[in-house]
Amino acid sequence: MKEIKDRQQPKKQKTNHTIDYEDKNPPPDDYRQLNIVPDVKEILSGTATYLRKIIVDGVYDNPRQYLDIHFRLLREDFLGPLRDGIDQYLHNVEGKNFNVRIYENVRSHGPRLTPGSGIVYDLRLDPKVASKIFWVNSRRLMFGNLLVLTYNRFNSCIFATVEDRSNIETNFTISVKVLERINMTEQTEGDLDEIAFSHVLTMVETTTYFEAYRPVLKALQSIDITKPFPLEPFLLKLTNEKIPPDYIRRETIYDFTPLLVDPDSPVNSTLSKFERVSFSITYKQSNQVPDKYKSVALLDTNQWPTSDELQLNPKQREALMLALTQKVALIQGPPGTGKTYLGVRIAEMLLHNRSVWCPPGAQSTPILMICHTNHALDQFLELIIERLNINDGVIRVGSQCKNPVIQKFSLRNARQRARENRSIPSHIYHQRHTFLDRKKDAEEELENYQNEIEQSRTDIISLSSLIGGKIIENKHLASLRAPYCGINNETVLFDWLDIIPKYKLIAVDQTNLMDFETPMPNINTIECNQKITSDSYQSSTDEEYINEEEEEEQRRRGETDIDDDDDEFMMRSKRKSESTKVKISRRNDGNSIRERQWNHAQREAEHRDRSIKFIIQNPTTLDDQTVKQIHSDLWHLPMWNRYDLYRYWLLKYQQYLHNSVLEARILYSEAVSALAEKSDSDYYILKDSLIVAMTTTCAAKYHDLLERLQSKIVIVEEAAAIFEAHIITALSSKCEHLILIGDHIQLRPSPSVHRLATKYNMDVSLFERLIKNKFPNVRLNIQHRMRPEISYLMKHFYDDLEDHISVKENRPSIRGVDSDIFFINHSHPETTVADGSSKRNEYEGNYVIALAQYLRKQGYPAEKITILVMYLGQRQFIAKQAKSNNLLRGVHIMVTDNYQGEENDIIILSLVRSSTDKKIGFLKTPNRICVALSRARCGLFVIGNMNLFAEVEDMWEKIVKSLADTNKIGTGLGLSCRQHPKEKYIADTPESFFKRIEGGCNKRCDSRLICGHQCNLMCHNYDVDHRKIVCYKKCQESLPCGHACTKQCHTTTPNQHDSCRVMVEKVISPCGHKILFECGQTPTNNHCKQRVTACLPCGHNVNAPCPIVTRNEHNSCRVIVEKIISPCGHNIRFECARTPTEDDCKQLVIAELPCGHKTDVPCRIASSPYKLQSISCSNPCDTMLSCEHKCAGTCSTCHTGRLHIRCKEKCERSLICSHVCKEPCAVNCPPCERECETRCIHSRCKKKCGQVCSPCKE
Repeated sequence: MKEIKDRQQPKKQKTNHTIDYEDKNPPPDDYRQLNIVPDVKEILSGTATYLRKIIVDGVYDNPRQYLDIHFRLLREDFLGPLRDGIDQYLHNVEGKNFNVRIYENVRSHGPRLTPGSGIVYDLRLDPKVASKIFWVNSRRLMFGNLLVLTYNRFNSCIFATVEDRSNIETNFTISVKVLERINMTEQTEGDLDEIAFSHVLTMVETTTYFEAYRPVLKALQSIDITKPFPLEPFLLKLTNEKIPPDYIRRETIYDFTPLLVDPDSPVNSTLSKFERVSFSITYKQSNQVPDKYKSVALLDTNQWPTSDELQLNPKQREALMLALTQKVALIQGPPGTGKTYLGVRIAEMLLHNRSVWCPPGAQSTPILMICHTNHALDQFLELIIERLNINDGVIRVGSQCKNPVIQKFSLRNARQRARENRSIPSHIYHQRHTFLDRKKDAEEELENYQNEIEQSRTDIISLSSLIGGKIIENKHLASLRAPYCGINNETVLFDWLDIIPKYKLIAVDQTNLMDFETPMPNINTIECNQKITSDSYQSSTDEEYINEEEEEEQRRRGETDIDDDDDEFMMRSKRKSESTKVKISRRNDGNSIRERQWNHAQREAEHRDRSIKFIIQNPTTLDDQTVKQIHSDLWHLPMWNRYDLYRYWLLKYQQYLHNSVLEARILYSEAVSALAEKSDSDYYILKDSLIVAMTTTCAAKYHDLLERLQSKIVIVEEAAAIFEAHIITALSSKCEHLILIGDHIQLRPSPSVHRLATKYNMDVSLFERLIKNKFPNVRLNIQHRMRPEISYLMKHFYDDLEDHISVKENRPSIRGVDSDIFFINHSHPETTVADGSSKRNEYEGNYVIALAQYLRKQGYPAEKITILVMYLGQRQFIAKQAKSNNLLRGVHIMVTDNYQGEENDIIILSLVRSSTDKKIGFLKTPNRICVALSRARCGLFVIGNMNLFAEVEDMWEKIVKSLADTNKIGTGLGLSCRQHPKEKYIADTPESFFKRIEGGCNKRCDSRLICGHQCNLMCHNYDVDHRKIVCYKKCQESLPCGHACTKQCHTTTPNQHDSCRVMVEKVISPCGHKILFECGQTPTNNHCKQRVTACLPCGHNVNAPCPIVTRNEHNSCRVIVEKIISPCGHNIRFECARTPTEDDCKQLVIAELPCGHKTDVPCRIASSPYKLQSISCSNPCDTMLSCEHKCAGTCSTCHTGRLHIRCKEKCERSLICSHVCKEPCAVNCPPCERECETRCIHSRCKKKCGQVCSPCKE
């Protein structure tokens, strides 16, 4: 126990990296100069991070202080978990590390150039670990996640982000993009591609989503504090005066037509194609609007229409007034009060009166709409588009749009239309193409270098590569070239190292030479994963004739006869030469020459690969000085010394390539950056639009572009859930009008680091900060969503929330249950999900699944039911259990945080937490409680450990007390039967619901169906009128034939039955045969199963099925008879009805091959000179080779004497030491392996005869 405490003590000291500085203390450095990605020192050292609280009560001194505070806090929010997680890992602190995920035994496969992402590195995870992770539902290694890679326990490390994980399940590989590499040591380590094949990596993944932070941090650093800060008097100095936007004057007139016509009346919107600032909205009912409201002095509220005329309640009218007339307007909307609806009407009013804030002749500027989530943004935008019937002028920026209605308004589509319409100035296109050309040139250069690096790791490099890199000295170059008499031979290094070049293996051992005009014989069909390129050598493919019986079978099956079609032969040869696999089939006898050739080629290839691997993988022992001292004649060096010298050259060449790659990468990165930053084309697309919509993260990415757009009006939905820093980066210096819509009582910003919320106010949004400082705002107070029994719970959060009359009168009771709102109390324990810090409660999961099934049996559609959970782990558990359940198909299963702004008729809520340590996590947060309890319109059913919640949290205690007072809480949900109201039942376990098989009670239905039969189901609450119930009883009515109808009752229609299906004996016409057949059907000749004998015109008899003989289709005689083939005259046994051709002849004849030798070949081949070229001549070569041995090859394998196979005789030459060489003749004589016989008076040499003798030690 003491040992554990001792290990944990350093963690407590090291993880407390932050100090709460007073506002008067100046920052130690300029936030604009800080790297977004930390360095190793910052991660590992105990140096305190400079942080200051967000000022909630009070003003900021200046923009620098404001931006500095927000930048450092936001950076700490993603950096803190990474730092603490690595610290916990290095100090071996026990317990699960929730801050980071650790991956051991990771290996890099080196860099790769991709079209969309540039240079990426492929990393392979340890299969033992990766294979155990369920990647489909895992949030691990998602795109953009930050990774730290190290091989020396963080003495040095590399920062990267995940680029692609699509191959994680198949081969456990991800692609990453390197951000930055920092090193603490003086020694310069290699980059990721250098350490790829020499080190096993440790990879750390932070659980915070880095891509959500990086663009915002960059944007905060790029804000020019020397220029006017957007809305500084309001956002920094908290001026709470009611000041209108600059574009509004005292005399400004607004047309209120949009708010005075029927919201469902037809609307047409038009945007001029020639002058895009010309936009108009036409309302069909505009003539019904009084003229006085078509010209209202905006700032004179006495002229405004009344609430009833605007079809708004008083608070909505007040909020509308605030939004249209104040520079900064805050609208708080409790659940169901219609804040999104009001936001749509505000946007409609602004667009209808666009000429006020975007007058003719002025620079066109769009309204900027931003939201925290993609779903909320698309929902908000869709309502505006549908209301105004807009077809053009709205642009949705960002690639995560899933709404099909909004996708056609994407920036990508807008770019495509701009190219088609040529609406962007030509110089912008020319500029872009210039950058594209630079990028393409850099890509090609990088790709060439990467190919050379890869080749240097797997094969012997060429001499020209060493010369090009200025690696080899002139004297050594001259020595290597000396035997070639000045010929520039690229195989010099191969010969010097006694390695066979790959092309020779391909050309000789696979008999695929392009140099010969006559096609060489083909070796048919072994799979060889040997890649053949057509750069230097193009393999020619030959077809060997196949077994005659097999050929006949192929022809009968309709397959192509390759011997009859020269064009098909050439086409297939071409396809095979271009293929990445050489397919060689061996049908010949295993002892054939081809088989022996293949085996020899395989052995040569394996020996070559082993030799190259041995040379490359061992390090060199030479240095620069030693290499300079090597004598000039390199051909006299022993083989081991040659290997060592080559390794030295290889090392220098790889260093040269690495430096070249770094230079090329710089050029490539510059080209990509210039291409990305040059947003001129996007600017011309966006500036003439009506609305530009994006998420806060996307707004930060496009910060520079938004500054150029200079949007005067910015509307923010979900404003209370957004970090203040996110909103600031979306505002341009020309922003005049900011409308914030949200509710800080529901969801607030959620930092990853809890102490940043509790100690540094990071969970306080701009929306909440302004409201706390008494900034002018309006809170809506009439809700249109929840029935009164549910909205009663909201009294604990909002003291003035009222119910609209519609929810009091038009909310039907939920069928099958005693109460429309009920809390099920239990004490079953939670469990922690293995992958991550999420929680789940299996008892609750099973209960909500059973309840959802029960409600579906009450006749409720699946889309009207939503299962809400408080934890992602619970959602995954329920989704997995419900996957195979047809009743639950279409039921939404959502995490509460992702369901803000949504609603449904029935909500089933699982609270999850239930533990003996009395921890309830973020269920202590009133905001999440408020959201969870306010999503239902008609029915709300909650299951959780309510005793625990009431004991831990005051808010829950109040809620539980109010539930107990109204009998809305208990250990089980009361079930009721619609048909038998007295039958009551308490569902206190998940299994309780299964006792109500059909959703009613345990009695039988006994009702009569439309057909008159009795319903066989148990009591059910769905389809009470039995209009859709299927009757499976037999009809049994008597048919005209006298038999009873066997059809099922539910398939009948009035006065109509199926034909009788009783089997009876019937006579077939016209053949007269008998058959057992359905009574109600008449058999035809095609149904006859009898076989009959018939005489053919040739005199043979045939036994065939009756229908074939009846239709006279039996004329094809298949009796085998003796026939003579024309024109060769050979005999053959063949089908009587067919005429044999020359291609069917199987007779062997003697034919002269192109080489001059004679051999037996099939008659069909002897008649074709072209086909004779495909025959392998087996006559022995017997040519005397230069080594004075007789060639053991055949005429075919030696290509008619032009290229002989390697000599297989023993060498038997005398070596320098006078010993006889025992190696094969075709192999260069190696150093002698016998023991050295040299000795002196002091000692005897213990080395091999072929090695340099050790000097005497005396």
